[in-house]
Amino acid sequence: MYHKSILSTCVILLITAGVFAGRYQYQQVTTLQYGSASDQIGLIIEDNMPPSGPESFWVDNAGCIYVCDSVNKQIKKLNPAGKIMAQKAVDFSANDIAVDDSGNIFLFDRSRRVIQQFSSDGKKNEINISKELNDTAFGLKIVDDELVFETGLQSQVQLTENKALKSNGAVKNGIKGNNGKRFNVLRNMERKGEIDVTDENGNIQDLLVLPVDNVASIVFLGQDKKGNSYFQVEISKQDIQGVSLNVYCLNIDGDIDSIISDIPNNYSVWTAKLLQLCKNGDIYQVLPTEENVQVNVWKRK
Repeated sequence: MYHKSILSTCVILLITAGVFAGRYQYQQVTTLQYGSASDQIGLIIEDNMPPSGPESFWVDNAGCIYVCDSVNKQIKKLNPAGKIMAQKAVDFSANDIAVDDSGNIFLFDRSRRVIQQFSSDGKKNEINISKELNDTAFGLKIVDDELVFETGLQSQVQLTENKALKSNGAVKNGIKGNNGKRFNVLRNMERKGEIDVTDENGNIQDLLVLPVDNVASIVFLGQDKKGNSYFQVEISKQDIQGVSLNVYCLNIDGDIDSIISDIPNNYSVWTAKLLQLCKNGDIYQVLPTEENVQVNVWKRK
């Protein structure tokens, strides 16, 4: 690892050491067939149109998996073993989902620019999204018990305590991690993944560069309860067309803790989310393929 002081507040860490294998165990939780039955996920295939299917998912702290069955206009809740334990009908095609620790479900309706909140006691509330966000809002998350939108500009818009987004909603650059740290990720001119770590005031604390060539995209997934940082990295394949999907985990010192390589990415429909990090370090995937929907998990040992 290479250290260099910049203005006494910034440290560049070129990550080259300490790749540890075997920290993760892969498991296919379940597969769901396409169709309109209660145990199936909807899929629409039309000529000259991209397929439509499940657009997002969420995993709560108990390991239950919520799938946006956008075509059938349902939310399906699976237990940790992958069995459907509940389903909720909604009157629109949900584009994204977040679930807080109290069991409140938040669904994003992009066409109407509203969030529908379903409380754990069955009450429903509709939240209009500020026009100031335009079309940049795409990622719904729960961060420190607050509902936030991630935007295409790598910032977060925090919703107020009553979960109603107002025009003066606080906008913070970077994606929030632990202990007030915020992470900005980009693909630099050398096509490597570059990460700026700042405090809440925007002061740079660290600069990290992943030792990976031909980066196509990089996304900050979050931090686990131990402070390890996780990044979703798509890498352009050199021999054939396409990208490989990977996760890089960095420890609190900025060294590589583990890498999950060549995650299945044969998506047949567009999804708002490829992967989700849980607080214990597990990585979940809901993968709509041509044949079925796979629910996969990489469990941290």
